[in-house]
Parts: sequence; structure tokens; C-alpha cells
Amino acid sequence: MIHSVHVENLRVIKSAETTLEPLTVLVGPNGAGKSTLMDAIGAMLVWGNQRIRESGNVYYQQESRLFPTYFKGWIEFDTCEKSSNSSKQYRLEVARRDAANVQPAIQWSFKENGAWVKPGNQPNQNIPPSDFDDMPQFVLPLRLQPDLLKRPSPKQFDLKVFPADGNGLAAFVANMKLHQDEHYSFLKKALSAVVPTVTNVIFDSATDVNNYKLEFVTTGGVTVPAVHISDGTIFTVALIAALTWSNGRPGVVMIDDLDHGLHPKAQQELIAQLRQLMKLLPGLQIIATAHSPYLLDQLEPSEIRCMIADSKLGTQIAKLSDHSDFEKWKDEMTPGEFWSTVGEKWVADISGGK
Repeated sequence: MIHSVHVENLRVIKSAETTLEPLTVLVGPNGAGKSTLMDAIGAMLVWGNQRIRESGNVYYQQESRLFPTYFKGWIEFDTCEKSSNSSKQYRLEVARRDAANVQPAIQWSFKENGAWVKPGNQPNQNIPPSDFDDMPQFVLPLRLQPDLLKRPSPKQFDLKVFPADGNGLAAFVANMKLHQDEHYSFLKKALSAVVPTVTNVIFDSATDVNNYKLEFVTTGGVTVPAVHISDGTIFTVALIAALTWSNGRPGVVMIDDLDHGLHPKAQQELIAQLRQLMKLLPGLQIIATAHSPYLLDQLEPSEIRCMIADSKLGTQIAKLSDHSDFEKWKDEMTPGEFWSTVGEKWVADISGGK
């Protein structure tokens, strides 16, 4: 699992650092650097592991996602080594020193006696140390677009990687039903919990022999085509389908706008379902952005990172629990209420913004 991350010289981020949890939610105003931080983490993972890059998501192959000149960052991991049943810390460092250095420099190291040590027998720096048993095997950015989620999907859709925008969702759900019935059953159960008016998600493959079309069955027995379903409902289906796509492999999923189009009660139930799914997929780590205090009420304060873009320092990050009044009010206010009260301006005032 990623324990902490440091990023320098990427868009609004001049120098920012934070720790991460198995589930971490980033909050802050537009332009604070939330998506930039997720992009930095994902891109470093792709560049730091040749295996991920060779089968990686096209999202990080876009020119706009490349590291700018003088980018620098690192990711630190905590892992339990299966071979020795002991914990160990690893660090991935990524740096682009000048404009001529198109590919960033990569360095893996591990912690030994309090110091970071380079592996002595690592000929390829783009491959993690061989004893890193829990290295993420994929990085999945989700910038889901409801219009694309509702489209029919070709039956021959490439299912190797869940696309960042969710295009091809119908094919994913259809193949889940055909080949992963346990995951399909969880999808239906989770969807009904988040959206109680929906009892089933099915697909129509008869009216169009070349495509799958998603349909939803309501509590009244009415079948509704995906094109007429709410954005929040289709977003929930795509999110659960994307997470089950990991199929138990260790990996990192980054979700933009986790509370997208969902009623407050649905937001609360979504977090409950995500926690249940993470129990079934223990190698999964989720980093997400949100703007809703109702969603934050379902989180532990330690899972919330407040962000703000300071005019001089750039992006600054702090745990919600770092606020000087948190201990005073933690038993009187929910996390969402406390965040709504204090906002994020205080983040730039604390030492280092970390």
C-alpha cells in the first residue's frame, strides 16, 4: 500500500507531501490540485514499473500527462513480505532533470536500518525490487463520463483495461454476468443498496446483434434503458464494475468526483459498499476526490485530506484531524460538519502544510 507521496513542480503543485490510507478522500476548492496529485501518483506508478506501463492505461500515455521539466517526486510503500512474514518499506523516486531528458529517471530503494538503500542486483531500474511482494499491479484512473457510460458497447470490446472514461461499460457488465457471476451478484446487490429503486441491471443483446445495451429493472418491474437512467445510477454501476475488474490484484484506483450525482443517503451507502468491496479485494487502495460533507460523514477523519492552492506555496495538504480545533470538536461534530465549518484556508497556515 502507498503510505506517503511527495510531488514537486507539477502544475499548481510546487512542493506538496501527504500520507495516504487504504481509502483516502481529497477535498478542497476547484484548482487546489486534487486531480493533479492523483495524476502524479498514477504517472509515477506507471513510469516506475515497466510491467504496469506495458499494459497500462492509455490515460497516462497522453501528452498532457507527461512529466514537465524539473518534475520530482517519490512514493513510499508499506508492505508485508509474504516470504518472511515481516513488514518492509520501499521508495520509488521519479525525476525529470531537464528538457532533453524525455524519460524521467527512476530509482527504487528500500529502508534498512533507518536509511534508504538501493538494491544491489537490480539491472533494470524500471522494475521494483524482486522481494516487493505487494507491489501494485495496476493503476486505474477513473474520470467517468455519464454520456459514454450509457452508450451501447461492441460485443468485441477490449476488456483488458477498464478505460478511464468508462466507455464500454455495457460490455464489462455483460462479461461479468457471463464469466464472473459472483462479481455480477455483488454488483446488483451494491447497486440496489445505493439506489433502492433499482432491483437489477441487465443487458439487451437481442435487438442489436453487434452491441450490448444496459437496462435497469425498477421496483415497479419496469425496464428502463441506460440512456434514460440518472447519471448517479450509471456512475455507481461503472464504479463497482471498475473496482471488481481488479479481481483481487493489488492496485491503486483513483476516482474523480466520488459523490457524482448521488443523493446524500446514496453517498453514505456508496461508502459502505466500497468498504465491503475492499474487504473482498484487500489489495485495493482507493484515492478519490469529493465535494460533499454528507459523504465525508461516512469517513474516518484520518481518511480525509484537505487541500488548498496557496498563492505563494502552491498546493498544500493536511489531514482534517491536523486542524488545531479538531480535538475540541471531534465529539460534537461529524467530519462533514467540521469540514463545512473550517474549510481549507487553515491548511496553508500550519507548518509545511503537511
